[in-house]
Amino acid sequence: MSTLKVNSIIPVAGVPTGGGGGIIQVKQTVKTSFQSLATKDTVTDVTSVAITPKSSTSKIFIMVSGERSDSNGNTFGMFFISRVLSGTTTDLALGDSRGSSIRCSMSATKIASGSTTVTESFGINFLDSPSTTSECTYKLRMVNAHDSTMCVGGTFADDDDNRTSVPTIITVMEVSA
Repeated sequence: MSTLKVNSIIPVAGVPTGGGGGIIQVKQTVKTSFQSLATKDTVTDVTSVAITPKSSTSKIFIMVSGERSDSNGNTFGMFFISRVLSGTTTDLALGDSRGSSIRCSMSATKIASGSTTVTESFGINFLDSPSTTSECTYKLRMVNAHDSTMCVGGTFADDDDNRTSVPTIITVMEVSA
């Protein structure tokens, strides 16, 4: 048996402008537990995954998915995709500053007054350029901006078999440049 080892794989037509040549590695965290946040205006980690790029020119493709709910059907919250590199946390994929709005990666606002049995799906894809070969940790973080309890991982209510528990997933892929 023989082994083929290469430093890079380049498509026959060449590497597309602004694109990558292929997936080098994939890392994933699947969080199956339910998490709630009752404290207002506090940033809390939901889940994370670490990856060490093989090349400083590589890009990291981040995919996050899950479901959120709340304690009273009326929550104003935000999600952030963040990169931790050498102890420094950088929020990624933020909207522009505008008035008093909060810049975030995804809105977690839900208005369905009185409903603790409804979830809303969330998801984001983002291509990051960390420019390093040091370990990067990518995190999903949440902020509750209201007086109710914000939750991830299923419905707030769990009193019958019409309620749900769902995973929160974060996947990262190193893409060659």
